[in-house]
Amino acid sequence: MRVVVGLIAAAAAHAAYCSGRPENGTHNNYPIDSRAPRLVRTATNGQAYKAGADGFEFWLLHLYGTPYEQGFAQGSLMGPEVRAFVNATWEYFKQQLAIPGLPAWLEDLIEELGLELALDTFVDLTRNYTTPFIYDEMRGMADAAGFDVKELERIHMIGELTRGDCSLVGAWGTATSGGHVLGARALDWDTDGPMKDYPAVVVYHPANATYGLPWANVGFIGWVGSLTGVNAARQTIHEIGVSFPDDTTFGDQNLAGNPFIFLLRDILTFDSTVPASVQRITDATRTATLILAVGNGQAGVPDSERYRAFAYSGTKLSVYDDTNLEPTNTTGDTWHPRIPNVVYYGMDWLCPNYSRPLSEMLIAAHGSLTAETLVTDTFPRLQSGDLHIAVYDLTTGQMYVSFYAPTNGTVPWPNNAYDRAFASFDLDPLFAHAM
Repeated sequence: MRVVVGLIAAAAAHAAYCSGRPENGTHNNYPIDSRAPRLVRTATNGQAYKAGADGFEFWLLHLYGTPYEQGFAQGSLMGPEVRAFVNATWEYFKQQLAIPGLPAWLEDLIEELGLELALDTFVDLTRNYTTPFIYDEMRGMADAAGFDVKELERIHMIGELTRGDCSLVGAWGTATSGGHVLGARALDWDTDGPMKDYPAVVVYHPANATYGLPWANVGFIGWVGSLTGVNAARQTIHEIGVSFPDDTTFGDQNLAGNPFIFLLRDILTFDSTVPASVQRITDATRTATLILAVGNGQAGVPDSERYRAFAYSGTKLSVYDDTNLEPTNTTGDTWHPRIPNVVYYGMDWLCPNYSRPLSEMLIAAHGSLTAETLVTDTFPRLQSGDLHIAVYDLTTGQMYVSFYAPTNGTVPWPNNAYDRAFASFDLDPLFAHAM
């Protein structure tokens, strides 16, 4: 887990390149599991299922009603797991704060106020920029599971303080088999921490249109922010932390703004087109330095509105499609070439060791790329998506997900999500699922 340098741009990282590279990545030969999830628990406004192949299970939750009711349902269904996740994440986070390189603003706050009050201050700085009913959901979960909601609010700031080396692909039109719209979001985050032990796909069924669209959050029990997900309009989100920016693309970061995990959730909750998300991101009071992307697979959407990528920071925003995708090389785009009808990033902004092999695989499969190719070949060979990975065929409405091996799991090896058995879901029945 790497700590974000808050308000001060990480000048030492500018013009540097990410390290590491894929080594000995191979085809994923596990069959994709398409069995129906198994009902385990029920509560008012909620159902908890186990999904996935034997030894590769994860939770699938369906939550109904208002945000408070949805939070209360998750707390009622998963009380022991929610409490364990909150406690374990908090204890782990405190350990991470002992490492060198902590942001100066957070060091000062902790020294002056103590850790809990420092993070409460951070919550207060962002609360007015956040959709209020996100906090209603947290309150419902805490009420049902029996703990102080402030504990849940504090751990949700982790997303703003840490970032992972992640990858994304959006492909459509001439790039794919049958012109399908495909998306993939690989989360390479902290596999030493507790997140791996609480994997979940949480499906939200809002009480009415005031609370948005049905949507699915690929993440963890107790986690209400969004890192990976898709909604009933077949709109999806992608996010990558940036540790290696260039000197000119990104601006400074902000403390007071809408945390990106809540902005991404707003996209899934409310947006049914890519232009709507472009406007939302443009208008937002932004915070961290990130790469984002949004895509849409609805029928009838023109190819020009299928995908956009963003170089995102507090003070600057750049919007890209396949024709102007950055970064580029002055020597002929040798490691991050522009590919027709594709947006993609491997692990970071300036990251030739991953961007080059990813581009080579996408070029080799151009015109025949499928979601199954991304699942079984592209990401296992790239070795990206250790904590979790989601791949979508947004045209047919298929979602494929896999998670890192939990502690003491029955199939402890392979560990990384990209090497493990994926489970598939039909999105339309998932969102139409009745209580």
